Amino acid sequence: MAALRLEWTRRFPGWVMAVDTSSSGVTAAVGSRWAPGDHLTTSVVVYGPMGGQRWQGTWRPAGESAYASAVAVASDGSIYVGGTRTRVDVYEPELRWFLRRYSANGTLLWHREQPLAQHPPGGEIHAIATRNGGVVVAGSDVGCCDISAGQEGWIRAFGNGGALLWTNPFEPPGIPARTHDLVWDVTAHRGAIYAAGFVAIGTVQEPWKDHEAVVARLTPGGSLAWAHVLRDRGIQDDFDTVRSITIAEGRPVAAIEQNGVQSAWTRFVGLRPETGAVLWSKGTNGWPAVVEGTASGSLYLLSRHPEIYLLRELGPQGNPVWSSDDLGKWIADLSIAARRMSLVGDNPSGGGSRIWRFAVS
Repeated sequence: MAALRLEWTRRFPGWVMAVDTSSSGVTAAVGSRWAPGDHLTTSVVVYGPMGGQRWQGTWRPAGESAYASAVAVASDGSIYVGGTRTRVDVYEPELRWFLRRYSANGTLLWHREQPLAQHPPGGEIHAIATRNGGVVVAGSDVGCCDISAGQEGWIRAFGNGGALLWTNPFEPPGIPARTHDLVWDVTAHRGAIYAAGFVAIGTVQEPWKDHEAVVARLTPGGSLAWAHVLRDRGIQDDFDTVRSITIAEGRPVAAIEQNGVQSAWTRFVGLRPETGAVLWSKGTNGWPAVVEGTASGSLYLLSRHPEIYLLRELGPQGNPVWSSDDLGKWIADLSIAARRMSLVGDNPSGGGSRIWRFAVS
């Protein structure tokens, strides 16, 4: 059973969205706060192992909003921040993804973003994973107005200096590329890159219908090693997607949101790294938000239930070990490294967004 000991907690300046913790104990949290003119400003705060603030920064492009949604701490202490910048263009908001790298002391090293002229017009970054030589990001291009206008996931790799190394379009073999797909999460392990999300099994008339969960493995150069569509045979035209993917005991484990619109339950799937073959599968209740694995094989699941959030420990094959009480009104993200756990979200007793650091024994 997990024993969690609170080491420190800090208030976040704004609305927190994501957190990452390095093996050396550095914690970075990102989110947004309101600025004059009803614009959102990206906020970044970085803490040392004992909770001392190392630096804090903000960014907002002139006349636009910048919304941070993902963060990663590299082994050298540099911080990657990704999200969406928005401007109102005549009739509707125009979204473009951005990616920024800061040094360990908060100096901006480089900034990359979706070209203004690129189509489809909308772009978002959902997750960031560091690796030797740079970073890998999961994102999407979206059309205007509603889901029928298109959702197209992608994975991009950038070098340490900000050069775009490659792009993978996240198209599972055997499914027409015109159907929609999305990448929610990405992780890197021993050179391999694992990306996860959904693909629509649609028709020409309705290409967005029947989402099915997908996990793909990419080579270090971005080519597809394997991809598996983890089909749900029980309900047709529902929404199944991998919300989070992690490495536990050296193997990828996906947390799948099953039938996300109508009910709340999670399917865990452990996969063989070399082939993607399913090693084990286990179900539990709740909508999965984040799953984090450890070298010993333990899994920690942050899940949403009607009106509450829970943190649970599971064994190497998804067996329940321990569960928290209600964590509070809203929890956004979870990160674990070297027996340190960071949670971010709303303070259950009020007072805005917070970061909580726990020791895991």
